[in-house]
Amino acid sequence: MGVIPPALGPSFDPATISLPNSRSHAEWTPFPDVVPAAPREGERNAFGGLTPAALATAWDAQLRNDIDTGLEALAELDDSSDPLTAWLAGFIRVQMLLASGRAAEAKAELPQMATREIAWIGHDLNSEALRGEVLVWIGDFEAARFALASVLHRTAAWRLPVTYGGPPTNLGQIVSLTNAQLRAQTAMGALHFLQGDAEKAHTWASAAEARSLNAMSKGDAGPPGSA
Repeated sequence: MGVIPPALGPSFDPATISLPNSRSHAEWTPFPDVVPAAPREGERNAFGGLTPAALATAWDAQLRNDIDTGLEALAELDDSSDPLTAWLAGFIRVQMLLASGRAAEAKAELPQMATREIAWIGHDLNSEALRGEVLVWIGDFEAARFALASVLHRTAAWRLPVTYGGPPTNLGQIVSLTNAQLRAQTAMGALHFLQGDAEKAHTWASAAEARSLNAMSKGDAGPPGSA
């Protein structure tokens, strides 16, 4: 993709983001019937980092919707010296808070989460996409549209590589950019649905489905929390 465009200023117009191309569901292979499994302690996660025990516990708790156990485990990682682990702790915390109906608490975590992502990989695309999702569920639709459109604009040139000559050396970037696009498309679909525009909601949701299937066809879809 080259250099990732920086965060956009207030002059950016979300209306410049056009709808993705519409495709029929019949063109796609259905999702495989696979039960997701959390990475275990010491295993590499989808972003290419080793999984510490507390992170493995949090991901497993997220799968079981055990919010209290998950948040308790994540608290152990707040002072992690590993930038990826520190960011993932915040990222998963926001997801768990949002899933449990605590959107206001999730929103309060967003600035630190974005700072940690920049420290890890040099951009805040996943954090901004998740911020847009949080804003959708809070009901701040205009702010959500701006956040999600900015992610889609900044990742417009990104395409998942078709073939590899060997194991990718930039796994973190590949997963990061793909997940950011996927989350932004999914949340944009939710935004339009909640605003009563079923046609646009379907178009964005279909684009997200196509992106997800494309990613899954090229390898492991990753652990819970990665998309």
